[in-house]
Amino acid sequence: MAKFSIGPGIDKYISSLSALTAATPHIIGLAVFEGAKIVTDEVRKGIQGLPVVDTNYRGKERPTMIRGVNKTQKDGLLEGLGIASMRNEGGYWNVKVGEDGYNNVATRGRRQANAMIARSVESGTSFRQKTPFIAPAVNRTKAAAEKKMAEVVDKEIQTIVN
Repeated sequence: MAKFSIGPGIDKYISSLSALTAATPHIIGLAVFEGAKIVTDEVRKGIQGLPVVDTNYRGKERPTMIRGVNKTQKDGLLEGLGIASMRNEGGYWNVKVGEDGYNNVATRGRRQANAMIARSVESGTSFRQKTPFIAPAVNRTKAAAEKKMAEVVDKEIQTIVN
């Protein structure tokens, strides 16, 4: 008959596993937010690189295509950029990097939503030239964000296990 013996380190091993289980949501949160910070910083650089145009057309003919944003819209995009609260959606922990709030440009008496401006610049409209700044930023930072998240997870695991 086979014999199975457990060494004295099993209690420490079980304790470490229990601690890791309890800390998993915290570890995931730290890692996801650190990755999102990298992406957000790159999106911010993209916004800073957007061309600024004069949209005061009084006495001038309006161009058929706007090739950028005005200064107030750009400032609104920079101020409204942020990271949303984390959500657990079917076992996947997500945060969203995006725009919030309104800028101070009034269109027909209403202020413009920063998310609407970002979407129109990113995708283009019938009067605004497409100038992607979000998708390229995400593509450029994907590997760096994944690496940073892995580093955070490894560091937190080592802290708990040791």
